[in-house]
Amino acid sequence: MRLLFLMMAACTVVAQQVDFNAIAHKPTISVTGSPYFAVADGTGTGGTDQSSKFQAAVNAISLSGGGSVVIPYAHLCYVIGTTPVIVPSNVTIYRDSQATCVQKQFGNHPWAGV
Repeated sequence: MRLLFLMMAACTVVAQQVDFNAIAHKPTISVTGSPYFAVADGTGTGGTDQSSKFQAAVNAISLSGGGSVVIPYAHLCYVIGTTPVIVPSNVTIYRDSQATCVQKQFGNHPWAGV
């Protein structure tokens, strides 16, 4: 099991343009799809914590035997709170290269972007 703070290099977060054909052989969930509906509403100084929505998507794909969770591009950033998102070893997070995730209040760094 890995902890995902979206700024730790120890977990599998792949920043790239998401090629759905390349990951089509594995179950794939988007954090913005139903029933998760993660919203990118952060501006760098605030926004709604999306940690529980990210965790729900990760849990669902893990329980189905593993696969990929996709974080798609959005105009604003996805905000992750201080609660870590736990990512099991059978789940890979794919973040679109232009999608931005920020974490609120971690240690001495009030905002850390990934």
